Amino acid sequence: MQSFAYEVNILAGLSHPNIIKLLGFLENFEIGNACMVFTWEDNGNVQQFLATKACDIPERISLIKDVTDGVEYLHTRQPPICHGDLKSVTLRSKRERNATKPEPNPDRHAASPQINVSVTGNQLTLTGPSWSVRWASPEVVRGDNPDLPSDMWAVGWVVWEVRG
Repeated sequence: MQSFAYEVNILAGLSHPNIIKLLGFLENFEIGNACMVFTWEDNGNVQQFLATKACDIPERISLIKDVTDGVEYLHTRQPPICHGDLKSVTLRSKRERNATKPEPNPDRHAASPQINVSVTGNQLTLTGPSWSVRWASPEVVRGDNPDLPSDMWAVGWVVWEVRG
């Protein structure tokens, strides 16, 4: 629960038009459950938005700019914040990290991370311990911790999806 409280503290201090606003949290520490409550976004996530309307190139470029502006805001904080799980189906889970690459996980080859599968409409999303396979950089999939460059890998995938 300490990492949950840490993440709530970080999210509560963020204020940017392209970062979803944390409203609060609910917890039941007796059974080990906790969740965060965020603002409702009328257009849903990027994939939902693109699926419900025909977007021309200028609108797609605007979406890409919104994503990159949000990531720039996180990465230029002091200390920089690594999102760690950026994707077009949801923008969640900000983690504070130093701008330098964290030490690699020495046990990364010891066991394969558990991967969960979720189904949304006609799409499968594979999610690791703290990342989603489609948007995760190769080093994160191998077991390294997410860092600022791995966020940029994810931005590249989001751009590829938005480009149409």
